[in-house]
Amino acid sequence: MQSSAQHLQAASLKTYRQLPKRPPLALACSLRQRAPMNQCRLLILIFTITLGAQSARGGGDHNASLWLNYFGDHPIQNSPWQIHLDTQIRRADYGRQWQQFLIQPGINYEINDRVKLGLGYGYMETDPYGDHPVPFELPEHRIYEQISVDTPLWGQNWQHRFRWEQRFLGTPTSLTATDYRFRFENRFRYRLQTIMSMRCLGGSEIYLRLYDEVFVNVGSDVAHNHFDQNRAYIGIGKRIRKHIKCEFGFMEQTLQQRSGSVWENNHTLIFSLSSGQPAGNEF
Repeated sequence: MQSSAQHLQAASLKTYRQLPKRPPLALACSLRQRAPMNQCRLLILIFTITLGAQSARGGGDHNASLWLNYFGDHPIQNSPWQIHLDTQIRRADYGRQWQQFLIQPGINYEINDRVKLGLGYGYMETDPYGDHPVPFELPEHRIYEQISVDTPLWGQNWQHRFRWEQRFLGTPTSLTATDYRFRFENRFRYRLQTIMSMRCLGGSEIYLRLYDEVFVNVGSDVAHNHFDQNRAYIGIGKRIRKHIKCEFGFMEQTLQQRSGSVWENNHTLIFSLSSGQPAGNEF
């Protein structure tokens, strides 16, 4: 019996020695590669919970929306300046009726690779939609200033965007809505965003974008809705040319109307096209 056990032990030891050994460095590299994927899964889980929590808010005005967006940041060659253009067509009722239209040109200035300043003007029209609509089409003029700061965390780059808006909101002076008076309000916005490469889905050209943005109204005319809205977004995109990307995603927008008593839950599909084509270059 003892001889048989010794032979079995020797055979097992020989088999173990013949197994390919993984160098410690290769094992460490493998663990480093797994870590970002685990972080990606955690971030996706957090954003899914956030979206679900906002969607599950009871009562209020629930709307299914469709937004078609264009975002352009066009560098001026051999300078830190960029020409910015933001155009959004926002539709309600699964795209069957108007919700809002926004066009917002501006300029950006890159201080360095991580810090960017922005200044611009926007014009927006809001149409009646949903169960608690505005009575007329309402115009808005706005000016904004912003700073974007990129910081590394958890193996990801995170962008913090701080935006301050001066808003001139149109209110009709008659039942025919032919004349408007404009009231002034300030609004502060903070957006936290990260973009993750999805190599597992077909290379570095495919990416996942996650962000959450909170809006807060400021000013003497604000009585009931100092909290304006929150937007939680998850989307997947692909670089289709050197400077052009297309993206599809879902945004849950929770918005408090001016009265403070009505909350909107806008479940929104978003199709976006973005361009970083240098100004003056052909596509």
